[in-house]
Amino acid sequence: MYSSVKVQKIHGWRKLLLYPLVLCLKLFTLTIRVRPTAEMDAILNNCPDPTVVAFWHQNLFLIWKINYMLKTTLPMYGLISPSTDGAWLSAFFQIFNIRNIRGSSKRGGLSALKMLQQKLKEGANVAITPDGPRGPAKHMKRGVPLLALQTQTDIFLIGMHFSSYWKLHTWDGFIIPKPFSKVIVNGKKIPYEEFKDLSVDALRTKLEQALDSL
Repeated sequence: MYSSVKVQKIHGWRKLLLYPLVLCLKLFTLTIRVRPTAEMDAILNNCPDPTVVAFWHQNLFLIWKINYMLKTTLPMYGLISPSTDGAWLSAFFQIFNIRNIRGSSKRGGLSALKMLQQKLKEGANVAITPDGPRGPAKHMKRGVPLLALQTQTDIFLIGMHFSSYWKLHTWDGFIIPKPFSKVIVNGKKIPYEEFKDLSVDALRTKLEQALDSL
C-alpha cells in the first residue's frame, strides 16, 4: 500500500537551496525560443476539462514552461517517485505551482493511481512520464492508458524537437537545450471516444507510437 512506502521529502534550508536554482533556470530559459506548433497552440488554448498529460522523461527539463503556456485554471498534478531524487523534483515543481502525487510503477503504484483518479474526478489535470522513473526509455507503461480508460478522460501527448541540445548519459537520454536554441513543441489530443473500446495494452501500443511520432 502507498502508506507503507517511505516517501522522501525535502525540508527547511535544503528546500531554500532550490530558489537560486529556479532563478538561474528562468534566466537560462529566457535565451531559448519555445515555439508551439499550430496543433499544439490550439490544444493549449482549448483544454477546459481534466486531462491526462503524457511526455517522455527526457523532455522533463521544459515541462514547467509548457504548464505556464496551458490556458486553464485547472490545477496540475504530477506523478513523482517517492525516492530522494523524486523529493528534490517534487520540491522543485511545487515552486512552479505543479502539485504532486508520490508513487511509481514499482513503489506505491496502485495507491498513487487511485489518487490520480481522484484528482481527475475533482477537476485537475495530471501529468505523467510514462517511461519513468527508471525506464526503459520511451517504453509506454500501463499507467497512462489504465488511468484514462478508468476515468474516461482525454489524453494530451507532448513532444519536443530541439535545434541544439546536450544529451546526458542517463537512462532516459535527458535533454537540455543549449542557450539561444529553438524548441518546437508539438501536441496531440486524443479524445476518450477514440479509444474507449480499446484494451489497456492496445491503447498502450497506440499511445507509444503516437508519442514517438511527435
